[in-house]
Amino acid sequence: MAADTHTIGGRLLVLRQRRGMTQQQLADHSGISVGIIRKLEQGQRQSVRLETLTALAHAWT
Repeated sequence: MAADTHTIGGRLLVLRQRRGMTQQQLADHSGISVGIIRKLEQGQRQSVRLETLTALAHAWT
């Protein structure tokens, strides 16, 4: 099943996989819990704080 890249979680999943990262690696690099990352990617959490998005964005650098 393809990720829905129109959602934050779907986009996060695609970006993470393209970089060859596990959820745990992304959590370690961003300081965001793996549980939050998992919920976002699975669509169980729809809203995201700006601080969370910023931390995730900084994990790619």
